Amino acid sequence: MLRRKSSASSNPPPSYTSDGASSAPPAFTDFPDSYTVNKQSGILFVDDGDLQAHLKLLAAFHALRQRVEAGCKGVAAELEPKARWTVFLYVAVWRTELWLKQRTREPDASPYPPLDVLLIWHSARLNPLRFAEDRIRIHGDTIKLTDDQLKRIIACIDAKATYNPPESAFASWEAHTSQPFDPILHFEETQGRPLVVEGAEYFAPWVTREGTGYAQQGFLASVTLSSGNKLAVTHESLGASRLAEDLVACQTKNDSRASLAGTVVSTISCPSSPAESAQAVRVRSAVEKSKKLGGSVAEVNKRCKYSLQGAQAVLRTMALTGRDIANILSRYTRGEPFSLDLAMAALRQGSFIQKMHGLGWLDLHRFSDDDMILSRCVARYHAFLDLISSAPSSFFVPTLDIDLAWHTHQLKSTYVSDTMRTIGRAVDHDDKVAEGTLANGFDITAQAWWARFGVPYSMCGCPLPSQPPLSRFANRFGLSSSNTAYPSGPIAPSDADADATHPSEHNSLVVIGHPAAERARQQRQKELDSRRVRDAKALAKDVKNGKLPEYERVRREKQLERSNDHAFAFFAPFPMVPIYGPLGFPAGAGGCAASDGNQVCPPSTNVQCGTASNAQCGAGTRYVSQFTYALSRHTDCLLAHHWRMRID
Repeated sequence: MLRRKSSASSNPPPSYTSDGASSAPPAFTDFPDSYTVNKQSGILFVDDGDLQAHLKLLAAFHALRQRVEAGCKGVAAELEPKARWTVFLYVAVWRTELWLKQRTREPDASPYPPLDVLLIWHSARLNPLRFAEDRIRIHGDTIKLTDDQLKRIIACIDAKATYNPPESAFASWEAHTSQPFDPILHFEETQGRPLVVEGAEYFAPWVTREGTGYAQQGFLASVTLSSGNKLAVTHESLGASRLAEDLVACQTKNDSRASLAGTVVSTISCPSSPAESAQAVRVRSAVEKSKKLGGSVAEVNKRCKYSLQGAQAVLRTMALTGRDIANILSRYTRGEPFSLDLAMAALRQGSFIQKMHGLGWLDLHRFSDDDMILSRCVARYHAFLDLISSAPSSFFVPTLDIDLAWHTHQLKSTYVSDTMRTIGRAVDHDDKVAEGTLANGFDITAQAWWARFGVPYSMCGCPLPSQPPLSRFANRFGLSSSNTAYPSGPIAPSDADADATHPSEHNSLVVIGHPAAERARQQRQKELDSRRVRDAKALAKDVKNGKLPEYERVRREKQLERSNDHAFAFFAPFPMVPIYGPLGFPAGAGGCAASDGNQVCPPSTNVQCGTASNAQCGAGTRYVSQFTYALSRHTDCLLAHHWRMRID
């Protein structure tokens, strides 16, 4: 039973039967105030107000990015705007580390972080299982902002998307960090960050003309260890050293929280401590039984050769599965105390924020009089969760409007428990998925959505796949030809928000220069062109046979027009010939700086990025070693094998 917002709750939803050839159905406005997910009624995880508050926060992030890209003094002054923004994000990650240390020393310190720190925290929250594990393993409640605290923070954003926290926030931050609270002022002053490797301190500049700065993919530094030996420090060696520290901690009997990343939290288990995780306990036991590991961080580092490949060889000597090892190593690719590259996560999330800006949804007055579009977002998100519950092994891809509601839900402290309670597992939000997997997943989602709800999934202009017979979905989704599992009115897309039903592709990972990826991209293009021709022929046939009401003819013609002028999803543009600017960063409209953190160049590719000194792209494109590439591909294959649904 659905309870409706309208006072006339006993009235049936408006009829969608046309009274005449030219009369279009009325717009649906009678949205319920709760929904059913997996046969559980009375569910409302997010509402219109939550979405408006989240959009207000995104507007502040967008304004911050505009300020940075407009130009500023400091180490990144010479860079192209998007490259400057990437450096800014790595600085923000360091400031997030300082914020966590501040909250550890003084738990009652001001709950209002600087805006750049809030941006990084937001990106971490949008990887819910990794965020949960980092909180359990490392940071505790210092990384947590309560729902009430987040509301108070967002209330400090004014109508111009300017963040104005209380003066006490400025004083508290500056007293603990000796840095300006304003992230732009700090960015104009900062030169680099301190690092500690096996007790040896080192100051790493953010950028260098050789492309070896900490905020550049080619980071390289020479550090003299306490032993007197010199060590070539890279992001990978810092990550391997962090793993060595955790391996040593796992051998310490009196540290109950000691564990390896990637072993504590899963989609079916989110314990309050590592000691309550059967998998974490099993892995720790395997580490404890290792006789050749070594008793100090320096000894373990030496055995692992300061590399993930060496660490893999060490882990293989233990009673661990291949999946265990892949999950563990993927959490230690960098030295920061987080299980993912938060700067790259924020960069990828930035493309979603740009899409919200393009829709006009970051205009803080956009929904002051009409929130029907947001009400439809809420309805479609709950239907999306219901769809997920119907096929636990499937991989479904959200549209932009659904993803906004999904992100909003993830910011709540109850997200993991909400999804576990209603769906039976924690629904993760992977922000790195191969574009081909996403394209296939979107087709499956569109077909399953129609089969379950009887309405189109998207009207943005991307041509949808043909709908197989309902019988192919019956067993998987619990449907019959005479019954659908959800009321269609609240979730049917409309012309008013057609663009918002475009697939959300901010997490699409593009592999550049790989022959198999290129072939798959070409095949998808052929398939989409074929669908567009199919839709045009079907419309012409129906018009000729007089089957269509006027409003339906107009709607389908508009759909075809959108398709002709529409940039299809999962065809991310990327440069084949980079143009280089200052400090080895790509420059110009055709440079890699156009990336949003979603491109990976495999080893041995002909696409190079950097100067003759092997400087590497700091503006989003990741150039990875043979081992790191193989590791990421292996992890992606495991995810794809676990989530992909095939419909024969």
